[in-house]
Amino acid sequence: MFCNKAFNEEINQLKPPNPKKIQKEFSSHGIKRVDNYFWMRDDSRKNQEVIKHLEEENNYLDSWFQSGADKRDEIFKEIISRIPKKEDSVPVRMGSYEYFRRYDANKEHAIYIRKKKKSSKEEVISDDNFLEDELNGTSGDMAWSKDGRFLFYVLRHSETLLPFQVYRHRLGDNQSDDVLVYEEKDSTFHISVGNSRSMEYIEINISSTTSSETLLIESSFPKKEPKVFLRREKDHIYSIEDNEDSFLIHTNWKANNFRLMKVPLSQSSNKSKWKELVPLRKEILLQSFISFPRHIVILERKEGLRQFRILNQQGELQKILNFQDESYDTYFAANPEYKNNEFYIGYSSLRTPDSIYSVDLKTGRKKLLKQSEVKGHFEPNQYKVKRFYIDGRDKTAIPVSIVYKKDTFHRGDNPIFIYGYGSYGISMDTGFSSSRISLLDRGFIFAIAHVRGGQELGRQWYEDGKMLNKKNTFNDFIDVTRGLLELGYGDGKRVYAGGGSAGGLLMGAIINLEPELYKGIISNVPFVDIVTTMSDPSIPLTTGEYKEWGDPSKEEEFKYILSYSPYDNIGRYLYPSILVTTGLWDSQVQYYEPAKYVAKLREFSKSKNPILMKVNLSAGHSGLSGRFATLKEVAMEYAFLLRVDGK
Repeated sequence: MFCNKAFNEEINQLKPPNPKKIQKEFSSHGIKRVDNYFWMRDDSRKNQEVIKHLEEENNYLDSWFQSGADKRDEIFKEIISRIPKKEDSVPVRMGSYEYFRRYDANKEHAIYIRKKKKSSKEEVISDDNFLEDELNGTSGDMAWSKDGRFLFYVLRHSETLLPFQVYRHRLGDNQSDDVLVYEEKDSTFHISVGNSRSMEYIEINISSTTSSETLLIESSFPKKEPKVFLRREKDHIYSIEDNEDSFLIHTNWKANNFRLMKVPLSQSSNKSKWKELVPLRKEILLQSFISFPRHIVILERKEGLRQFRILNQQGELQKILNFQDESYDTYFAANPEYKNNEFYIGYSSLRTPDSIYSVDLKTGRKKLLKQSEVKGHFEPNQYKVKRFYIDGRDKTAIPVSIVYKKDTFHRGDNPIFIYGYGSYGISMDTGFSSSRISLLDRGFIFAIAHVRGGQELGRQWYEDGKMLNKKNTFNDFIDVTRGLLELGYGDGKRVYAGGGSAGGLLMGAIINLEPELYKGIISNVPFVDIVTTMSDPSIPLTTGEYKEWGDPSKEEEFKYILSYSPYDNIGRYLYPSILVTTGLWDSQVQYYEPAKYVAKLREFSKSKNPILMKVNLSAGHSGLSGRFATLKEVAMEYAFLLRVDGK
């Protein structure tokens, strides 16, 4: 196993928390399971025994770092030294104003500002560092009536925390006086709200893993009842955008990789009246679009990479935007104005800082408006970005993206950190991180394994990594790891991996399958007790995810989930060094899953490698808010890797 004598002696002197064990037995489909740490679940978050245990975990983590080379502060200072203390975003034009976001020196949160075009006088709309007006229990989604007097927002359920109600709030009123506009009764669906780009409509979007529905309210008449665009249908996902006299529809109706269609609002509920503008293309995934008076711009994914295609209003191709890096990320930036001659995109790569461009709709010519500044000595050309395919065990070609610093690369001799996710059809795009420079400059190779379960190679790539195909995700990641080492990208004794949430499930699965392949694992808010969670509909998000993972009430699906569930498959293995993070108030992956997981790993592991957990006692699924607070956790993770690597 990957450890040295001095390192082990340091660890053996520390005593990790040793929580009590109380047997809790579960029985399903004739199979019995025993959970000794189920007692850690406290939905109130007030049980003092549980809180004390979580605090002990934090103390143990601090003691571990302090027992040797503790680089947390050093790396944190290094990371924030690259970030400008004061920075304005690119102004976004809307009506007669320009809107932008400002970060002031040493402040955690953004200030939102507007000013008249061609004027220097600024007006602060909202300073998130000093917010006084509050709406409690919301999801954060909001939409405005056209006159600005009413705000629509989404309320979360008090127990399941699912976003399930839309309320109308009149500015100046108490929240108790707000009016319920819509309530979703089906717990497999969740809702969001927003304004259409024309600002003519307030959109209530209702969606599950495999179905969706949109309701519309005219923003000039905010007290009107919502109107259904098209009622939800089984296995039909759609989204819409108003386009003057009609609506454009992004739909998977008879189109697994989606297509673009058009219909007048008066005929929206009759799909036979929908007119096709962009047909289904087998090898190209249509991801999203925006519309302008004479053009439509679509964002699509071809061979795993995003690209923009400019069309006329009849759907005919005008231009395709090209990019130079082998692997990159691009996206629609803020484009609030329908009547415009240009649109705005964001672009970055593993070596290129986030950049905002304007694009001329007629010529397709790009103009750089702003590139995020990286303070200190950073030169993009010092880093190498590559993208290629590695064959999995079933001969499936799996895309991989890597970056490393050229002058520190030595074939077969570098530490390598491999990241993955592979769930919900979420693609892992290869954007820039100034924090990551701290690893690259110390000789690390960083890789992203674009495993099945994402949507990098189209909708089928997602279907091949979910439900009863879920094990493809884990096998792909392991096969990519081995393939990278065979190609000389990394030292086989210095392999690290990381993932968060469903990516944490991936981490838990791979170390049960191949515990000695990895030297260290970072598992953020990991979804690891999947059988118990998916068997309990009272837990937030459970019922809405049966189509992602499976329904344990069905024997075949129960047995398949059980066969890979990280918590249930912990064994007497030589586990690597592991760092787990969680948030006490996480509503997506409850804190007790990582807490139980860490306790059971320590109980079963045959190695002396550290198993650590950081508990944010005031944070949720995304960790602490604020641009500097979040980076403290990143610094901790990098310090963990360097400590385990002996650097």
